[in-house]
Parts: sequence; C-alpha cells; structure tokens
Amino acid sequence: MLYGFAGKILRVNLTTSEVSDIPTEKYVPEYIGGRGVATRIYWEEVPPEVEALDPENKLIFMTGPLQGTIFPSSRMALVSKSPQTYPVEAISDSNCGGFFAMDLKYAGYDGIIVEGKAKSPVYLYIYNGKAYILDANALWGLTTFATQEEIWRKHGWKTRIFTIGPAGENKCRSAIILTDSGAAFGQCGFGGVMGSKNLKAIAAYGTGSIELAKPGEALELRQYMDALVHNPKPGEVRTGYKEQEIVGSYPNTSYYAGALGLIEDEKKALVKTRGVACGLCPESCKMGVQFPNRSVPSGAAMCDEITDRAKVNEWFYEPGAYISPEETWKWTQLLQELGINVYEVPDGRASGSAAGAQSLLNELIKEGILTEENTGWPVDKFGSIEFGIQTIKDVAYRQGFGDIWANGIFRAAEHIANDPKFGPNREKVWYYLSLMYPKAGNFRGYLIHMPGKMIAHYYPEFLYWAIATRDPSTKHIPFSFLYSPPAQIGSPEWAQMLMTVMNKYAGTDKPAMPPGIEEVEKAVRWFEQVHWENDSLLICDFWFQGTKAYYSQYTEDGYGDMEIGSKMLNVVTGVDWSQEKLWEKCEKLWMLERAIACREGRRSTDDEFEETFCTDSSASIDRSGVRIDMEVMRKGLDNLYALVGWNADGIPTRARLEEVDLKDVADDLEARGVL
Repeated sequence: MLYGFAGKILRVNLTTSEVSDIPTEKYVPEYIGGRGVATRIYWEEVPPEVEALDPENKLIFMTGPLQGTIFPSSRMALVSKSPQTYPVEAISDSNCGGFFAMDLKYAGYDGIIVEGKAKSPVYLYIYNGKAYILDANALWGLTTFATQEEIWRKHGWKTRIFTIGPAGENKCRSAIILTDSGAAFGQCGFGGVMGSKNLKAIAAYGTGSIELAKPGEALELRQYMDALVHNPKPGEVRTGYKEQEIVGSYPNTSYYAGALGLIEDEKKALVKTRGVACGLCPESCKMGVQFPNRSVPSGAAMCDEITDRAKVNEWFYEPGAYISPEETWKWTQLLQELGINVYEVPDGRASGSAAGAQSLLNELIKEGILTEENTGWPVDKFGSIEFGIQTIKDVAYRQGFGDIWANGIFRAAEHIANDPKFGPNREKVWYYLSLMYPKAGNFRGYLIHMPGKMIAHYYPEFLYWAIATRDPSTKHIPFSFLYSPPAQIGSPEWAQMLMTVMNKYAGTDKPAMPPGIEEVEKAVRWFEQVHWENDSLLICDFWFQGTKAYYSQYTEDGYGDMEIGSKMLNVVTGVDWSQEKLWEKCEKLWMLERAIACREGRRSTDDEFEETFCTDSSASIDRSGVRIDMEVMRKGLDNLYALVGWNADGIPTRARLEEVDLKDVADDLEARGVL
C-alpha cells in the first residue's frame, strides 16, 4: 500500500492525443515527492538540447505526500525548462498554492507530465482516475477568470483549474499559470511553455481520498502543530514564551490585517478585506478584497499584487489617496486576468518587493533611453494607472514595445542596448539591471522577490543565491533565519535561539552573525536541505517553514520544531525516516538538479555576481556595513564545492554522485564529456 499518494502519475501527449499512467512508486519514497520527483522525471525526459518553447519540453506538475491529508499543505510543484532564464534556457521550478493539488489527488493522480503540442487549442479535464483532452478553441483568447468561469459552467464549480491568459497564449517569457483569482506558478515563465503547447487549461475534480499510514498519530501531530503557530481558542489562556500569558482571540482575518484590514474606524474603509487561505490551511496569506460597488469584481491576491501598488494608508482611506482603491484593484485584476508575472510588469507603480521592473524603467526614462517616441508608451505618465494598464496590455498581447518586453527583462535589455534608436546612452541599461538583479553568467534572467540592493546582504544569502537555479528569496528560506525576529521576542535572545538551532542542525552558528563569512558553506548546505524538504514535501513556506519551524511565541521556551517535516512524512507514508535521513535524501535531490544544470552548461563562473553590483556605491552594502566582495564570495563557493563534493568547475564528482546513489547520472555526464 502506497500511503500518502494516489498511486499514479498522468502522462499526456498533446501531439498524439494519448494519455497513459506511470506508477508513482517508481519514484517515491526515494525522491520524496513534489519538486524531487519532478526533477528526476526531468532528468530522464528533457535532454539539454531541447529549448523551452519546443514541443519536446515538458511541464512536470507534481504533488507531495502531504497534499489531500489533514496537514495544511495544498501546494504543487512544477519543473520544466524555463524560457525566462538568460541567455541559456535551463531547468527551473515554481510552486503554487490554492486547492488544485488536493483535488488532483482526489481525482486519482499525484502528478501530470505534459509533452508535445496540440494541433489546435485544447484543455485537459481529469475526473476520478480518467483524463480527457478537450477542445478549447472557444476558450482561446479569454482571460484567466473568464476561462475558469466557462469550465465551471461545463464541469461544475467545484472543479479546480490551472489556466493561462493571453500572455501565455502569446508565449510571453514572463507569463504565469493561474488558479482561482490570485494563486499562481508565477516565476519562470511556465505560462509561456503552456501556451506553446496550445494548452489553455488543466481542470481536475475527484471524489477519492488519500490513506494515511498512521491516522491516529497524524491527528495528534496536527493538533501539536496548530499549538505551535496559533492563538488559543477565544477565551482560553496559554502560557507562551517567557511565561507570557496569551489570551485566546479570534485570529487575524488577514496576514495584512495590521496594515490593511484592521483600522480604527471601519466606516472610513473604502473596501472590505478578509484573509483567504489555501486548502486546509489555518493561515491566511492572501487578502480577499470586496468593494461596496459590485461593478468592481471581488477577488484575492498576494502581497506583491496589493501592498506594493500604493501607499498602504492611502489605499484604504479617502483623504489623500492619489489613486483610488477601485483603480488599483482593477489594475491588480488585469494583471491576473492577462496572466503576467508581477516582477516583470513595466507598470511603474510597484514598490518594495516587486520594484524590479519599476526601478529599471524609472532610470531608463530619466536617462532619456526610453521615450514615448521609441516605445509608444506615455512615459510622462510613468506611475499612473493609465501607464500601467497600457503597458500590461501591450506585453500580454505583444503589441509595439510590449513585444520586446514580453521576451523578459534581460532580453529586452539586450534589444535596447543593441538598437541605435534608444540613443547613445542605451548600454547603460546593463548597469541599472546589474544593480537590480546582479547575477552573472549564462543562467540569469529571472527576477527576485526584492531587487538586489534591497535584500539583506549577508554572505549566506548571496552564496545561497549564487548556486540557485532560480531566485531563492521568493521561497522565504533561508532568509527568514537571518531576518530580525518579531517584536514579541527580544533580538538578543532571538539571536541566541537562532545560533542554538544552527549549531544543532548546520554544525555552526558563525554564519548567523553578519556579515556571515566564516563557515558560510555549512549554513548554505543546511539551507539547501531545508529548501528541498520544503519543496518536495510541499510544505507551505509562509505558514510553517518561513520562521515558525524554529521559533514559536506560543511555547514556553520560544522554540518551534525543525523536525516537523520528517514527523509529517512518517505518519503519512510510514517510511520512518529520521530528520537527518530526510535531509540526506534532500541533498541527493540537490545533487541531481545540479547535475542537470551542469549537463545544460552551468559551471562555476555562473555562480557569481556582476562586478558593478560589488563595486557601485548605491548597492551591495550588507547589514554590517561591509561591501560584498566577490573574492570573498569565491572563497566561500570553493569551500562549498569541497564540502558537498563538487569539483572546481562546480560539477558534482562521480564519487559524490555514486555516494548518493546516482551512478546513472554520473555515467550520463561522463558520456557527454561533462565529467
């Protein structure tokens, strides 16, 4: 009995219109689930010569062992060759919350492999162990919201749907795959891959269930987990950190409640907000928005589509509002409907974590590189709702300069730098881009949760970022381990707690102290293990693995439980792995992905940062006041390579691959001349 899984993975060949099944037990528990299983399938089926938008590229959707159980994990992993990486298209991954992962397992499948290209638009419908490739000509051209509504009319409103909008249909390299109104595979441009296959949507509904190996223990563990992260019930009193009494109350209706939902006088609020959670999750990391004016559609979105669009206090109050909430929300809805990654939107209105494109455009406009004459965009209205709507539509429909931007910011920068119509200063686009996204080498091109000069500059973060196949900061790990703690716990005590945890699991506490140079490689190795655990079990990074895994204001000593992942895995699947063994398996997955990256051409020179970023006075100052030094970084990388068994070129050695039972991978790399 394969506990925790539905038992099969669906293969869909759009070229031949054939569907077939693969037994999930071919990959689990060895590759755990989620990103781990998807990465193994990618290794077996996507050779390095395949390009991202080729029919031979594959979209590999995969759930983990926890989805569809009583644990708060409804995420799904997606691995494919990304059209967003630059200049080399390479393996990358994304994951998405919502409800789809649960319903896919209830419908009888743990994952989906999509290959080939349909002759005309289609969508995939999955119901109780069967899959159907259906005509989508009537859906092609519709927005993501309209597509879902049409599929609901045909298959019922309980059906869960992944879909692309016009941006995906037009193979924009920053196109997303959306579900509901605000959850998405946002990074890596996988919406463009879906569009290249003429696949408009994937819909799933099932009435099955997932069996657990130890259901009684699973219930006890869930109750224990809830106690780590939640207020007591209303009226109850619990003793928390340092004997602090915690009086139970109703939980915040939204993660953003302090800034957006809970205001002194609700009568002044122009909108109603509430927390919106993914399936079975007690947290509410998305914010639902409802306007009194019913002509403005309701919906939910994450922080980067909401809080970064206007000054928060002005967003919900009439006095001083420079853009009305209705306009701002319509802008957000348009972004979701057309299916574009918020990090690459040239709207000029983003701030904070989504400010990458804004920062670049602002500088290029000030320099006179981008003008209304050479873009067709009203640059004098940069920052307005009018500018935002026009640029979003131009990108999604590949109109005018939007066609250039739709190829991704790095490819747009290349175009600008090489086209004389952008003036004599046009090559400065690379300077400004290097401050925003400083990764060097052949495997850059995706944007990050925060522009380079805004993130917390510790060496552990930069080293972790340097070796990643995408932006690790959007995954919340390991940066949460280094961020300042919540106000409930004093910083000095908190720092000591962090060092205690790092000593226990990473074998050192030195990287926790800025700038974190000494023994940095040990921290990065641990970060990778935790990250792969997160993505393979598919634990919600926000709810649990963000920070609550190692701290809890609701426990007497303030500590959380870093071993909760193995505990959940064991009661669900019955494998009985220690946390140490789970992390060993996670390191195997990391070695596999690195081998894939090296097969696709990655080397040590791709694990570096632009010199400009390391020398410019406006960037690269870490929290301790020390500038990031690439020579110091290089030493850290060399130490990491030695620690984890990579050679001087950053390629896993044969001995290391065989040690983690990847001899077939070593053989393939050797046959290709990589080893």
